[in-house]
Amino acid sequence: MREVNCQNCGKVFQTAQRGHHKFCSIECRTDWYNQNRRSKLKDFVCSYCGQTFEAKDKRRLYCSRECAIAASNQRQKERKPHPIKICSICGKPFEWTRNSKRYCSQSCCDKARSRRKGKSALKTLPSRVRAALREDVADRQDNLCWLCGDPIERFDVHHLDGDGYGDAADNSAANLVAMHRECHKLFHQVNLIRRNDTWSLEGDILKYLHLTVKIIKE
Repeated sequence: MREVNCQNCGKVFQTAQRGHHKFCSIECRTDWYNQNRRSKLKDFVCSYCGQTFEAKDKRRLYCSRECAIAASNQRQKERKPHPIKICSICGKPFEWTRNSKRYCSQSCCDKARSRRKGKSALKTLPSRVRAALREDVADRQDNLCWLCGDPIERFDVHHLDGDGYGDAADNSAANLVAMHRECHKLFHQVNLIRRNDTWSLEGDILKYLHLTVKIIKE
């Protein structure tokens, strides 16, 4: 046993424990920590509401969780608007928040997934009819890509009206053109962009054709 002076009340007590046994009771320990914690608190000004609050961490910016959430919502409102893109399924404009986003909603994403898993309108035709139709489209273009004009061997058939799925698709030769697969992808990658209250169409296909399209509201 050894005698130790309590760090809080100064009372002498005996203890058999080794190490930092500084207090005679749990109450003294709690009282000492509360007093020293209050001495380390500093005054800060809330970055959102301007009220003064006490805290130990100098990195703290807000007096409460409510102010932190309100400040976050305000930053989101003041951020720059995202580019506007056209949904390739329903045709509605939506904010393009990330490069991988292609559809305006989960329902349109599900429709696109079902289309990819399903068959296009041309694939529903008998194989001989489909082969003859593809050959007729390529011969009508002298076996040249409809977009870039280079010779084609393997090619995609594009529907000019934009609807290549379903039983109601128009598979007539006048509505079909032959393009390279890369050109076909470029043809569908067009975005509706809003900058400084001005709307324009941008995409790799427009850069390829050296076109600038601006939309004027009447």
